[in-house]
Amino acid sequence: MLKNKGKNFMLKALVTLGLLFLMLYANFYSVRRMEEHAMSAFFYQRLCVAYDFAQDQGMHRELAKALAEIRSSQRLAFAKEFAARLENMPDRGKFLRDSLEKEKAAFLQFKFLREVAMNLLLALLLLRILLNRKKNRK
Repeated sequence: MLKNKGKNFMLKALVTLGLLFLMLYANFYSVRRMEEHAMSAFFYQRLCVAYDFAQDQGMHRELAKALAEIRSSQRLAFAKEFAARLENMPDRGKFLRDSLEKEKAAFLQFKFLREVAMNLLLALLLLRILLNRKKNRK
């Protein structure tokens, strides 16, 4: 019987550590993805505002400023790719607004999924505590 209790304890500990690891991984992954979408939304927001005020001239000025300010190589590659596609866009203002809305929606989706995962983890923890209390009372 003592061996069986030790095995149960080890199994519970492994499941708990596994859930903790998965929660931490999901949290870091979602935060990183939220950061990517937030930075893209910020980029599109800057260009959208510049386009609304000064059309193509303002957008090109803001794009040049953004390219000069970006430190991350991944962000810089994204901005350069956008600049290359910019010349072939028929309706730049609509594209900027649509892209901004898509990035905001993706950010909110990852935020929602992160909150759901955290709440599920909290519910599992509370359930575990309640079951242990009930078991200890018997």
